[in-house]
Amino acid sequence: MMSLKELRQLINEVQKRQTESDHVEVKAASGGTPKRLYEPLSAFANRTGGGVLLCGLDESRDFSVVGVRDAHRLQEEITHLAFADKEAALMPQFLAGEKS
Repeated sequence: MMSLKELRQLINEVQKRQTESDHVEVKAASGGTPKRLYEPLSAFANRTGGGVLLCGLDESRDFSVVGVRDAHRLQEEITHLAFADKEAALMPQFLAGEKS
């Protein structure tokens, strides 16, 4: 599982490079659970090593931290999607950091 320090390092790396990568997908989620989560979750399920879904960063605002509206609901909905109709099982792990 990723530590809070590793999460901060990953966020800094994404902000510095101003782009996602093959194993990192960014979703703002400040307005609620993003609508388009199936595609990245499906890609992670079929990728060796999976991937990281970073919620609370806004790609359209230079990957600035915008937070999430309802972390508990977001976690529930991502977990539901992770186990729905996937041949390759996903094992979601969640880590929440404070918005600074």
